[in-house]
Amino acid sequence: MDAQTLDAVLFAVVTALYAFSFGGFVSVLLRGSQRVEQLAVVVLGIALVAQLVRMSLVVSQSSLGGVQGLFAHRLSSVVAFAIGVAYLGARRFQRVSLLGAFVTPIALLLFVGSGLAQGSVLFEGSGSMAPGVPVPPHWHSALLPVHIGANVFGVAAFALACATAAAYLIQERLLRSKRVSGLFQRLPDLQALDRWSLRMDGLGFGLLTLGVVTGAMVTGSEFLGSLTVSRFVGLFCWVFFGSVLFMRVVAGWQGRRAAVGTVVGFVGLLVVLVGYAIGGSGVEG
Repeated sequence: MDAQTLDAVLFAVVTALYAFSFGGFVSVLLRGSQRVEQLAVVVLGIALVAQLVRMSLVVSQSSLGGVQGLFAHRLSSVVAFAIGVAYLGARRFQRVSLLGAFVTPIALLLFVGSGLAQGSVLFEGSGSMAPGVPVPPHWHSALLPVHIGANVFGVAAFALACATAAAYLIQERLLRSKRVSGLFQRLPDLQALDRWSLRMDGLGFGLLTLGVVTGAMVTGSEFLGSLTVSRFVGLFCWVFFGSVLFMRVVAGWQGRRAAVGTVVGFVGLLVVLVGYAIGGSGVEG
């Protein structure tokens, strides 16, 4: 089996595993079943392993190597992987099991979108195994991996915050309509969801701040001089999330307003990822 065929097979396998895991989490959310939940978690773990194998294959086939080779694989795919890893890690410390129904579709859409955007061999059957935009030589720095990692895991943290905020809005709606059985009883209470969302907002903002600072240090005078639409939207989302966090901490924002702000901010980050998918690998973002 040649490299492109293997890439296509892995793409299909990872997509199917993500979809199966998503279906399992939705089933748990609607009906409640610890056995199905455990199965969905295992399937998600297998999907992440298969995706890691695919990313490793892309790096090995890329002439760029290292960070550049990895991000020739498309930023949105790496973010999808980070979201899955962050969710599995969070399950060990918080009662976020049922949030899998909100997290896995985000990871699935980002992963499938990355394949479509890069002209995956699954759909075209030809072309470079690892297209992508090389990093300019003068950007090479020990801070570049820090910049990329901070941005990737910052988005992953905000994905968890968005999932929690979405669960909050559903839970609040159920409470207002006085439907306090079934799904209402399976979701965490409103205070727990609001508290977890605040923590993830704070973590995500801290990581994105690190990404912005290191990005400015890596690119130097080009940081603002070559301000693309995607980069501008990314900076706007960073400021927006900072404003939401400020209002939460200083002005006492809680509940619905904070949840809506988190969801809107994350949608903005998805727009950034779409822009990178269309315009290039996004290493420079």
